[in-house]
Amino acid sequence: MRGVERATPWGYSLYSFKVYGGEPAPASTTRTNLALNHPAYANFYQHAGNSPAFVTDGGRPADLKADQSRWSSDWNADRWVSVDLGARSTVDTIDLYWEAAYAVDYELQVSDDNRTWRTVYRPSAAEVASRRANVKSPGEAVGVRDSIRLPQPATGRYVRMLGKERRSFYNPAPATAQFGYSLYEFEVWGTGGSAAAAYPALPAEQPGSYRTTFFDDFTTAALDRAKWRVVRTGTEMGSVNGESQAYVDSRTTSARRTAV
Repeated sequence: MRGVERATPWGYSLYSFKVYGGEPAPASTTRTNLALNHPAYANFYQHAGNSPAFVTDGGRPADLKADQSRWSSDWNADRWVSVDLGARSTVDTIDLYWEAAYAVDYELQVSDDNRTWRTVYRPSAAEVASRRANVKSPGEAVGVRDSIRLPQPATGRYVRMLGKERRSFYNPAPATAQFGYSLYEFEVWGTGGSAAAAYPALPAEQPGSYRTTFFDDFTTAALDRAKWRVVRTGTEMGSVNGESQAYVDSRTTSARRTAV
């Protein structure tokens, strides 16, 4: 809307601007990075500064070492990050730009409905062994780029990296420790997709009266550990790092929660 004449001596004032109709953006027929600026999701991430949205923003440090523009999971192996390409696509190559905390073993999968996944790539046993043997201290470790040409083109709307094993670090040597996965960029190369891909709208707030049952204001550098108890598969965990946001998969469970 471009104003030409005002109805009053003051400015324009508009409550809502709605646009209806039209076809979705056409699928691309040019081979390109279909994931760029598309919605990305993960089953776990540490905090908002390391959310999955960063793996499709086009940003990554040249040395794959800086702490910027990356998704990082919590400290468990069975973690995934996925990208919505917006429409059914044909994918031939996937580039993963890892920070030092890369996956030793993982699967690349595609899906048409974001529920049923088909594995299209997994590193060989020799590749996994080589990655597993590359143990460094956190200060000297750097990231890697995995450029995977799929054995044959795969089709689907959704693509994800499913972690199977995390990298080990000296902590300090000879002792080792494993942290989470840390990925700068998830590039999906092929044809198809849709520029109209977007995150779903947030649900409307449910009417009713609410009362506070729990509160932690996070005003200090760390959470109030006296207010939190961390349990995994029925066992209370000891050491955990900082603040991690976790979401239950709402497609199979009606609950949604935040944990640390």
